[in-house]
Amino acid sequence: MLPLLAVFVLYLAALIATLAYALRKGGEDERRGILTILVGALLSELASHLGPDGDGPQLDVMAIDVAVFIVFVALAYRSKKFWPIWAAASQLVAVLTHWTLVLDPSMFRTVYAAAQPFWVFPMLAAIALGTHAHQRSLR
Repeated sequence: MLPLLAVFVLYLAALIATLAYALRKGGEDERRGILTILVGALLSELASHLGPDGDGPQLDVMAIDVAVFIVFVALAYRSKKFWPIWAAASQLVAVLTHWTLVLDPSMFRTVYAAAQPFWVFPMLAAIALGTHAHQRSLR
């Protein structure tokens, strides 16, 4: 359980740092991206606590992840920047990770819980790099 706690603390630190950086220095796309991740994370946390306890897939969290994916695809389609494509691709992998438990319910819940949230880190990195590129373009 300690490694999952360490990953969660690292996630929170990365989320807060990227949130502050993107809101302060990013453009419209970076702000929309980080706010999408923040809202998705808050809704997913709420859904995971209100949803059914069990070893099956968290379909409500999966639905939220699909919605976040759709937002990033729309952002990538509309944007002239490249980073939203990376974020959408990472979110797609996160959505597909849910399907591992749908397709194989005998899969260990801890493996699912460890693998599923990993994909937010490349998304945060994409937004941070996008924010950095935005700042460079302003100079």
